[in-house]
Amino acid sequence: MKLKYEKRFEKLTTTRKERRTEFNKSNIIAAAKKQFDKNGIAQTTVDDIAKEADYSKATLYAYFKSKEEIYHHIVFESMKELKNRIQNITVSTENFEHCFYSLCNTLADFHDENPLYFDSIVGKISVKESDFEEQPVLLEIYNIGEEINSELVSLLQRAEKDGILQSGMEPVTTVMSLWASLYGIILLASRKEGYMEEKLGITKETYMKAAYQMLYKSVIKE
Repeated sequence: MKLKYEKRFEKLTTTRKERRTEFNKSNIIAAAKKQFDKNGIAQTTVDDIAKEADYSKATLYAYFKSKEEIYHHIVFESMKELKNRIQNITVSTENFEHCFYSLCNTLADFHDENPLYFDSIVGKISVKESDFEEQPVLLEIYNIGEEINSELVSLLQRAEKDGILQSGMEPVTTVMSLWASLYGIILLASRKEGYMEEKLGITKETYMKAAYQMLYKSVIKE
């Protein structure tokens, strides 16, 4: 009876520790995101994050090895949100054209909401086991990126089966090309918005809509 009680107490204690750990890590991540958004990633220091979270540096380092690791956790959370949005579209939308444009707009919205982390979508990712062991969150980022790509590949495969795509288009390569194209379109629209309005007489939204249409026509049968 005593042993059973001790095991139950040990389990409750472990659960409390896990909750406290998650609570503290969440606070640190939230504080880091606030500082990154305010001052920029490069300009933010570990001291800034610790002060914002109201923790000592020692407490912060008990949960994260570096500022970069905290940044990677924010990237992971952002990519989880993006994955959920993409899945909601691909699951609920049967029409490929509507689905395509919804995905384009979703990615643009993601950029507007997370400009500091948008580069992580097509940025360099680690595939080394040693990096995954040192920072497990890098493996989580890699895996969720693969899940997003798999979702988009499945979408293209369905479109190919329905006879919508041009013949001979390899889904995986096409997904990578679409990522690169959309990334460029969205960044250009953001950085050249003033130029487009003053010199070209068009809004950012008009440019993006036209660019999406060109991209769509490049993959479907005429």
